[in-house]
Amino acid sequence: MTTPSTTPFGAHYELLNQLPLDLRCGDALILELALQNSGYTPWLTSGPYPVRLGYRWLTQQGVAVVPDGGRAILPHPVPPGMSVQVEVRVESPPTAGVFVLQVELLEEGQAWFSQRGVAPLQYSVLFAPADAPRVVILNGNVVANDAVGSHIVTQLVTLRSAGYHTLLITGFVDSRLPSDVRRSMAMVAPEQIRDPLCRSAAAEHWRQADLVIVNYSSYYDLVELIREVRRATVIFDYHGVTPPELWGQEWPGYHDLVRGRENLSLVRYADYAIGHSRFICDELIATKLIAPSRVTLMPYAVVQESGYAGPPDPEVVERFGLQRSHVLLYVGRMARNKCVHDLIEAMPSILAHHPHTMLLLIGDTQWPAYRGYAEELQARAAVLGLGSHVQIPGQVDGSTLEELYRACTIFVTASIHEGFCMPLVEAMAHGRPVVATDSTAIPHTLGGAGLLFAPGDAEGLAAQVCRLLADLPEPGHWHDPMAVHQLAPATTADLPALRERPIAIVTPRYG
Repeated sequence: MTTPSTTPFGAHYELLNQLPLDLRCGDALILELALQNSGYTPWLTSGPYPVRLGYRWLTQQGVAVVPDGGRAILPHPVPPGMSVQVEVRVESPPTAGVFVLQVELLEEGQAWFSQRGVAPLQYSVLFAPADAPRVVILNGNVVANDAVGSHIVTQLVTLRSAGYHTLLITGFVDSRLPSDVRRSMAMVAPEQIRDPLCRSAAAEHWRQADLVIVNYSSYYDLVELIREVRRATVIFDYHGVTPPELWGQEWPGYHDLVRGRENLSLVRYADYAIGHSRFICDELIATKLIAPSRVTLMPYAVVQESGYAGPPDPEVVERFGLQRSHVLLYVGRMARNKCVHDLIEAMPSILAHHPHTMLLLIGDTQWPAYRGYAEELQARAAVLGLGSHVQIPGQVDGSTLEELYRACTIFVTASIHEGFCMPLVEAMAHGRPVVATDSTAIPHTLGGAGLLFAPGDAEGLAAQVCRLLADLPEPGHWHDPMAVHQLAPATTADLPALRERPIAIVTPRYG
């Protein structure tokens, strides 16, 4: 039996992640902590004196340099004897050197726990001078399992690993991203950056930047900062803007796409631009606001290695009911420009010749615009009597997506607007044939390594799928990759789009 505490305030702190060793002045830390209430007073999260987690920076002699840093809110009240996990972002001290980080709980408006006899968590941390070239990456958000988000993370990590002092300035950071990546990201508003009195690490980094990389796939408030760059070299990293008419006026995000198209003229403020396909480069050049010689084709970092994928995990096969089916896999957002409805419209013709066929639609269905479209797709599948031949399970984790690439017979997409389309390459890297739309960047990304059909032609799509299925063995046979290989005109090694630049590793993500 546990002995009740006789101390009103008590806490045990445990650091769950490691402190990075390559910190420069201006870098942030993200600490993941387990906190246990070892006193007899509950930690309340509301009311006049809520308990929160804070930090201070001290000199090695114990003098406060930052007497009161930021706060982390506890996710829920913590009764005596119970524990909670909390993450706190710690901004660096104002100068380089060795400092003591003191992390502890406090009762707001009352006292720090150390003032009540509770030992804090302390670490000695070295911040090197910020003498490396400074890079700012701009984007409206960075989302896990998203094509542009994954590209930005790769961009950040690659520059940081090369020795550049790199910071992503954005309006939203997905908490699912690793903490070691998020420490180089700052969520700020444009007003904070513009305020000459603001001395935040992000504002100072912006003012001293040597290189600014502006990612652009839709309009966002921070992109307007490109107009105000004076000393840094500016690279406009263009991912393509979905035509608003393909999105629908009634859905959230429509007006951002309209403004995204209207503000593509911001490329005039860039010294150089990057496009990830010839289609995207041509869009930039067509603005006549940047010289063609300053536009570089640089396909996305997608695949570490290519080859025939082995058989899928039987548990995943059983979970999705794929045991006796030819699997047509789509991976991407449930967005209207993806024309996923054409995949559903093609299914009756495919099933007439190959009745053991399953269409598996993997991608985000949670955002309102995607959810509405997914509901329409489900309703249309019901009207066509497709029943269990169509599944829309939403997003899946990375390991499950890997197994679904292994389980699929053919990768299919009916999208009519793509700036590159990463899932095409991911599918081919697994040795899977592709049937895709002859539209925008898709033919260039495929480079002849897939079968194409005209945009909006569901019967043409069905014909290409049936052309491949006609020569396959009974469904559910994943042990013979050569059967798939004979149907695929080429592998990723043959893609001209990928031969033009090196490829770095990025795990599968949604296009």
